[in-house]
Parts: sequence; structure tokens; C-alpha cells
Amino acid sequence: MRFGHVFIVVEENHNYADVVASPSMPYLNSLANQDRLAANYFANAHPSIPNYFELTTGQTLTLIDALTPHSFPVSEDNVIRELDRMNPTIGELTAAAEQEAKKRPEALRLMTHPGVGPLTALAYVLIIGTPSRFHRGKQIGNYVGMIPSEDSSGGKQRLGHISKQGNSLLRFLLVEAAQAAARVHPDWRRRYVHLAMRRHRSIAKVAMGRRLGVRLYWMWRNGCEYSPSMEFGSYAGQLVTGHGVN
Repeated sequence: MRFGHVFIVVEENHNYADVVASPSMPYLNSLANQDRLAANYFANAHPSIPNYFELTTGQTLTLIDALTPHSFPVSEDNVIRELDRMNPTIGELTAAAEQEAKKRPEALRLMTHPGVGPLTALAYVLIIGTPSRFHRGKQIGNYVGMIPSEDSSGGKQRLGHISKQGNSLLRFLLVEAAQAAARVHPDWRRRYVHLAMRRHRSIAKVAMGRRLGVRLYWMWRNGCEYSPSMEFGSYAGQLVTGHGVN
């Protein structure tokens, strides 16, 4: 796994408030909010280290003029080199997960669905445990924490943020797999675009992830592989049984 999409953004000699959450820099802040632009911090020795700390954390690190660059508190490699060092370990873990998924017929069955790879299939099988735990596909959304909260009064229904209860890893993988499915499958793409236009992209991503979780539930419960004839809906896949991986 390589990280060719990682970018370093340097805003030197700016106050924290001038950059982060500033309306004059909407695109940078959009990246930070949506794509974790400012997730982990590494820095090389540099006279402007206080600016970098203020930019990313809101706190200023005071340097003493007499200090030499080698004695600065932060002298670790930058994030790109750190990621390069992690690549072999990530590759080994990914290969191990793929091998484990191939040993499980239920995971292989789920991998026939567009966008679902070994990591998502294996995590789904291990975390859900057995489909017999749930009587309805909708319960999967509740279990993973992808059902929006509800605040209704006066006959009006108001839906809020998702509960985020349950396993955050599986929730993340389902959303990512649903996005992958939308890139390669026309029906998933149309459904995602329709939801994104009606609501918001973030809401559409979660909705598609929840839909995928329900679809995988029915595939697993009925022992069937993915088929293009499967229609969208809460009970998609439940009528097709008894074929595919044994």
C-alpha cells in the first residue's frame, strides 16, 4: 500500500485562527474536516516550528534562541517518511487478512459483491459472528450504529446524526466499500448520486454503507453470492438462496 495521495500543506507565519476555521480558507478547511488533513503531526527542526504547532494544534511551542536545531523538542522524520516506514508492516497485515478471508467460505461469498474486498468481508464475518443473531436486515444498521437518531415532537419527525454505537471499524469499512461499489457499479452510482443531491454527500455515504451492510446480511444468511438481479431495498437478496460458495 502506498500513500501517493498524501500532501503537505505549509502555511507559514499565520496564526491558527487565520487558517483553521477561517472563512477565507474554505477549501483547506473542507479538506481538513472531510479527509483528516490534520490528523497526526510530525515536524522537522525549523525556526518556524511554533507556527506549525499553532497551525495544527492551536498551541504555541516556545523555542529558546540559544538552542541548536538538533536540540529542538521536535526533530522526528516528517509524516511522509513515517508512512514509508509503515508500508512493509501494512503490506504484511493486509496479506495476512487476505489469506484468512480465503479460508472462510462466508467471507468469499461476501467478496462477490462489488466493492467488497477481503478486509471488509473478513471484518464483517468476525464482528457480526453469525447472521442468526438478527431477525431482520434493518437490525444490522442499528448494531453497527448507522441509524440516524430521532427527535420527534408535535407530529414532526426530525432525524439527527447517526448513533455511532457499535464497532467503528466495521462502520468505516462498510462506508468505504459502498463508495467503491458506487465507482464500479452503475446502480450503486445512481443511488448514491440521487441521495447526495437530495441530502448531502456525507449522509449519502452513510446511507449507502448501511444499505451494503443489510445486503451482505441477506447474502450471508441465505448462502447466496451477489447477482446483478438483486434489487435495492431493505430485503434485497433474501429471495435468492442456496447457490454459490459452500
